[in-house]
Amino acid sequence: MLKPGKYPVKITNYGISDGKIAPQVMIEFMHQDGESITWYGSLSERASQQTLKALINCGLNTTEIADLAAGPASGALDMKTMVQITVEESTYNGKTRTKVKWINPLSSAKFEATMTKDEAKKKLGNFSGAIQALRAEMGVKPKDQAKVDPGF
Repeated sequence: MLKPGKYPVKITNYGISDGKIAPQVMIEFMHQDGESITWYGSLSERASQQTLKALINCGLNTTEIADLAAGPASGALDMKTMVQITVEESTYNGKTRTKVKWINPLSSAKFEATMTKDEAKKKLGNFSGAIQALRAEMGVKPKDQAKVDPGF
């Protein structure tokens, strides 16, 4: 079981079921460690906008939501799309379980430098000596740094 947190996941299955209030979309996600979790998105009037946003983040390839009922064979969701899910704990009738709270694109994290070079120098001081010592210890010359493939 996935613990509360944020996880990059892929879609492994999906479909539509008859929920208590309204039909709901179900998407099964799998984390790289093999753990899976199912998200339930309501198509009620109140929740449908958030559900549709989540589906678009999952690579929705159609404007006909009913296509999702046929599952992966329909091609309605792009099974290659990786998303980031936020898992939270929820307690109902005395039972605590984990559930998918949010589905976001992996690229939703925005990188923005907040300091200028001069501000960074003031706050960080001088690391030149430490860098030179570590390079010597590691046997790495400044222009001799290996280019490493991160494997992504």
